[in-house]
Amino acid sequence: IEEVLWKAVEEGLLEELKLEDPFSSSESIRYKFTHDKVQSAAYSLLGNDEKKYSLVVGNHLRDLYENLEQGEPWMLILSADHLYRCESLFKTQSQRDRAAEVNYVASQELMTHSAFRSAAMYLRNAIVLIGEQAWERRYQFCLQVHNLSVQMEYNSGNPKECDERTAQILKKARSLTDQQTAYHIKMTKLSSLRQHDAALKTGISFLRKMKLSRIPAHITSIELFVEFSSVMNRIKRESEEDLLNRKITSDTKVATFIQVLMSSAVFAWYANKTPEFVFFAIRALKFSLLHGYGPYSPTSYAVCGMVCGRLGKFERADQ
Repeated sequence: IEEVLWKAVEEGLLEELKLEDPFSSSESIRYKFTHDKVQSAAYSLLGNDEKKYSLVVGNHLRDLYENLEQGEPWMLILSADHLYRCESLFKTQSQRDRAAEVNYVASQELMTHSAFRSAAMYLRNAIVLIGEQAWERRYQFCLQVHNLSVQMEYNSGNPKECDERTAQILKKARSLTDQQTAYHIKMTKLSSLRQHDAALKTGISFLRKMKLSRIPAHITSIELFVEFSSVMNRIKRESEEDLLNRKITSDTKVATFIQVLMSSAVFAWYANKTPEFVFFAIRALKFSLLHGYGPYSPTSYAVCGMVCGRLGKFERADQ
């Protein structure tokens, strides 16, 4: 292949590029057409067989990526591109599903390098390939594709596509845990538009649907006092070592509940609703102490320290 490409370089049809590989620290050799018209002419020579060549190239690159000891990411990404170009040639849904899987994995690779727009595009391709019945045929894979898609559309600044994916997940997902990503993106999007009250209401709605703990309609001073006192009493009964070495919760529903509690606390902060901010953060810490820590438990500890400091309990705040 290199010999053929070099001949094209000598004829002035291709240009050799030495680039730093974004997926490694090494330098890589790439080629590009010297002019768009040369590229158009090359593709025109394929005539009606362009899609057939794309199918062959796409499958070959996919096999190389999967079978080599160290398949390079560019093989996977090019494979996804070629396989989507020839999607009209697929005769069975299993072929389309296989191409969708390649596009999905390619999007994950792109996401790790912050190429969100490209990742979003490959996820759109995957959604087209798996078809409208995928929620019934391959629920878990369809959920994974849509969850990643809604994140990439949000990160790419595509509000319309983001809203479409969110609505579809909320409609098709079979549980609240499966709806978590869509709710999170919905709340984050509302907050980014400075609609902090709407984001907070969405978070509270989700928490109430989970039915793990009562969420008051209005946070009163008494409820704040009771919540804070119960958490502080529990902390006093345990040693610092026990608190530091507490287990990580294995219950995904509890972990989701803690995350949404802390997200709601953040939205309450931006909405200038201090009682709600404190209540949700302390409730998150309470659940962490009862059921095990989650990724957002440290933040709940920090808020508890803020409250201790505000009350003049500086030694407890430092702890």
